[in-house]
Amino acid sequence: MKTLKLRWMAKKPGQPVEELTFDIEYEDAEDRAAKELKLAQILVKGYVEVVWIGGEIKGLVNEEAMYAPDMEHNCGYLGNIVFIRESVEGDEVWFGSITDEDARKIKAWTIAHANEVHPGHGVQVFSGQAADEYRKKLHEHQKMQQQEWESF
Repeated sequence: MKTLKLRWMAKKPGQPVEELTFDIEYEDAEDRAAKELKLAQILVKGYVEVVWIGGEIKGLVNEEAMYAPDMEHNCGYLGNIVFIRESVEGDEVWFGSITDEDARKIKAWTIAHANEVHPGHGVQVFSGQAADEYRKKLHEHQKMQQQEWESF
């Protein structure tokens, strides 16, 4: 049995971001992945969707939050946000531990985005020129997000 020490951060709606630490015991890669996912599901209160925050930092949010009437707005998302560092070990990608520098940036990010509300989603289908324009706008938005992240 191996022990994994994880350091994540979480933000609940209306509360400041907090640091979380966990010791996870696992037998192999499959067991580790299952336990990390289960922990994330408990923290976001449902199925996990991974969203890019900046750099190697990802946000774990509830994939179905917009369908739950009790989910509150939280930095542009709905419900709890769990912050992790994407960790690559060989061919595997894990929900890794954040660093002190990550924690500083996450705190700054949550303050900067504190008043954002979730816009809701609808299914949109793009093709041809509309799809090209959408991809261009998305790429520009991601560049802007990365510049913002690096400014913290």
